[in-house]
Amino acid sequence: MSLQNLWLESQHGEYAVPEVREVLERYWRFLVSMSERTHLIREYHPDLPQWQADLLLWEETWKRTHPYRGRLF
Repeated sequence: MSLQNLWLESQHGEYAVPEVREVLERYWRFLVSMSERTHLIREYHPDLPQWQADLLLWEETWKRTHPYRGRLF
């Protein structure tokens, strides 16, 4: 997999797909573990944690189950 920084042409690299998947999954776990920003008011599913609301929104937008539902979330 080839990745390119769109703002800095000198930053680019080639990575194996399993390596990219592992890093992305770790990053998603980190995002889900972050504490909620309770001072914000959300209109879309304010009763759910942000990550769950975002997951539902993704699924409703694409009209399919998220590929990581049940695996990471």
